[in-house]
Amino acid sequence: MTKNLLYILSIGLFALISCEKDDASLGDYELFKRLQSGSGSWKVEQVEVWENTEENPNILTSHPTNDFFHFFIHTQLIADIEVDLEFGSFYTNGMFSWKSKVESETERVSFVTGLVGEGDVWTVELNKKNKQIWSHVNGSVSTRITLIKCNCEFPKPYGEMTG
Repeated sequence: MTKNLLYILSIGLFALISCEKDDASLGDYELFKRLQSGSGSWKVEQVEVWENTEENPNILTSHPTNDFFHFFIHTQLIADIEVDLEFGSFYTNGMFSWKSKVESETERVSFVTGLVGEGDVWTVELNKKNKQIWSHVNGSVSTRITLIKCNCEFPKPYGEMTG
């Protein structure tokens, strides 16, 4: 009887510890799973841009109305083998803007544009289930974006009719 009670208590304690686990404690390559889960879409809620060479920079803040990322798995045929690759698309004002292969870890997201070392690398400042904050430096200009998980509406392909 005591053995069973200790067994049940240990399982209950383990379950409680697991429930309190920090959402940001992902394994090194699990960030993409979070980004592409559900609809895979993340609305750009806020963009901050500033000159990083200034001591007290003037931060320009904007709130785009319909800019979002969409993360998904794309299957490609490479040397007669189907390979699943992680991709992301960006939509500006609800319209497709660009698509890129994505490489992600817990502290960075890279949009790879082709050759080794090419592309944009974003530092992950906040990594939560429904909210992300990323920053990027391009020369003397720093950018920080706040992303919120959404069910953003994708544009319809040209020529598609509704009704």
